[in-house]
Amino acid sequence: MKGADAIDSITEYFKNEIASVREASYKKGLEDASKKKESKTRVVTTKPYIHKDSKRILSINDLD
Repeated sequence: MKGADAIDSITEYFKNEIASVREASYKKGLEDASKKKESKTRVVTTKPYIHKDSKRILSINDLD
C-alpha cells in the first residue's frame, strides 16, 4: 500500500475501532442503568472554604 491507500486503511481501522468502543460503552451504560448501579457520592456545599492556616476565605481567583 502506498499513500492514499494506507491513509484510507488507517482511517477505516480507527473508524471501526471507535464505533465498537462506542457501542460497548453504550451497552455498559444501559446495563448499569438497568441495575440501578450506585455512583460515588458527591458532596456539594454552598459554604465558602476557609483554609485551616488562614482566616481568609478562598475564592476562584486564588487558584492561580
